[in-house]
Amino acid sequence: MIISKQISCIVNILAAFIIVNFTYISHAQPSTSNKVIENEVSDIVQKDSVNLKQFIETDFAKIIILNKITAKSVIENLKINQATTFGNLSIILKKCVHNTDPFHLNNSMLISIDDIRFENKNLFQGWIFSSNPSISTFEHSVYEIIALECIKQ
Repeated sequence: MIISKQISCIVNILAAFIIVNFTYISHAQPSTSNKVIENEVSDIVQKDSVNLKQFIETDFAKIIILNKITAKSVIENLKINQATTFGNLSIILKKCVHNTDPFHLNNSMLISIDDIRFENKNLFQGWIFSSNPSISTFEHSVYEIIALECIKQ
């Protein structure tokens, strides 16, 4: 008898909680759309032309390709939209951006890595950074790609 009263009390509390939260959710304001946020960000970037001057796009990048098995590394120069083959990897540089701010030195590279053994199966497409190599999500059992710098030639 005591247990059934406790269960009844718990059920009533849960029902009241659900009703209160449902009422709150139904009266909530709609969230800001992604398009509005994108427009606000682009407005800030366009108005802040001083910060845009610190970024320079280059046509070449320098990377280190490390073979984890042999512990040998090679420095390679990449050119935008030109495939560079190393072992079974085909690496294509899509974009290279150099930050000239002396307090935030960084080189950002947009790269695409394909495995040529498997009909150019895409292994990675994304950004790698010289200031923080651990952000890159490229995982490979043999090779590691490390961004060095964006260079003008």
